[in-house]
Amino acid sequence: MKLVADNPCCQLCDRPAIIELRDSIQALDALHCQVHKPDLWPRKLPHLSIRRFRSDPDSITCRLMEMPEDSPEHTSFREEVCDLLILGGEGACRYYLSKLTNSNQFALWNTEFEDNAYEYLLAATNGAAKSFEVHCNVGLLRAVFKLAFEGSRQSRAATTKQERAVVLLVNHLTWSDDAIAEKVPTTVKQLKRNCDYNALRASIKTRRDIGLQTEPSIGRLDLR
Repeated sequence: MKLVADNPCCQLCDRPAIIELRDSIQALDALHCQVHKPDLWPRKLPHLSIRRFRSDPDSITCRLMEMPEDSPEHTSFREEVCDLLILGGEGACRYYLSKLTNSNQFALWNTEFEDNAYEYLLAATNGAAKSFEVHCNVGLLRAVFKLAFEGSRQSRAATTKQERAVVLLVNHLTWSDDAIAEKVPTTVKQLKRNCDYNALRASIKTRRDIGLQTEPSIGRLDLR
């Protein structure tokens, strides 16, 4: 797992690069900082495509993540990122994985973060993560985070029904919605409103549709 970002500079100055672009005309890759990044919207330069991207290492997001956990600044940041999802689901996942790995995932390139998330969840779920196409899943990483820092007994009370549904699906890939709803306990109608659960369920179905094997898991995420 890569916990320290590859830190190249912009090809036009000595600032940290935040985006790498592929030029399809010249067949070249180029690194750019925030200042020299080309205008990519709305498709003004269709010959350029994004290979990878990250936050500026000196951005407020990276600095807030590294502040003491009990500081007012970090507490507010955690609430905004994890509860209000102001940086979307990926932002929450980066926060949880940062805490789980004692690193700053916000400083990493998107490709590095995605590889880290897959590697961590592969270990945390005893290999079950390989049956999913989706690994940046807020409900799953939040449940893993709670288990890691609070212990399974406390986490049963602290974990929501939405998170329990996700964990049950990871541990029992062949179970139906009815079986998972009964175990949570909740209703199938409520399961259908659970975005994290539906994303994982759909990724299993997609793997089956394209002929990839979906293996039953022996989950390590025990909330019983």
